[in-house]
Amino acid sequence: TRCERQTLRRLPSTGWILFTIKTHVDPLSCLADQPEAAAGLAAAVRDLPAGNRDYKNVESYEAAMLSYLDRVAYPFYAGDAIC
Repeated sequence: TRCERQTLRRLPSTGWILFTIKTHVDPLSCLADQPEAAAGLAAAVRDLPAGNRDYKNVESYEAAMLSYLDRVAYPFYAGDAIC
């Protein structure tokens, strides 16, 4: 999974604005014990608009990714999620 943190900061000496991006990337396996998160990601992938699907080249990895996410999310779908 990929997450971005974007910030705007004003530099005190010049007053200029600094825009930064910090990207975090984790393997899907980090969701192995989080069925609710896996279900949410699977739903988000299924709901991507066509333009985003093309931009992210989802078709090339969608079947494998959704198969994995659905297996991990099974307890959530089945109502057996551990709270």
